[in-house]
Amino acid sequence: LVVLPDTEASDAAVLATRLFTAVADRGEALALPLTISIGCTELLADDTTESLLHRADLALYASKDTGRNRFAIDAEPRPGLPPASSRTPQLPAGP
Repeated sequence: LVVLPDTEASDAAVLATRLFTAVADRGEALALPLTISIGCTELLADDTTESLLHRADLALYASKDTGRNRFAIDAEPRPGLPPASSRTPQLPAGP
């Protein structure tokens, strides 16, 4: 669990991409196929700890359901917002 105070989902997506890159680089160094799945959500005004963690958990499973090396943001649909999107970051090309 990573908590990023005062961070919007778009900034968390940047961090997620950096984590994917670090994991992939370490996997290459170890000659192992390492992957990571991440679920992200933002704290809402009426959130409880349980509701926040529930949405993060749903987002994690949304990313796992669509493959490896992905992240999903806000898996629980809310009025006026689009459903979760699962993304695969673009990793830098290797040598």
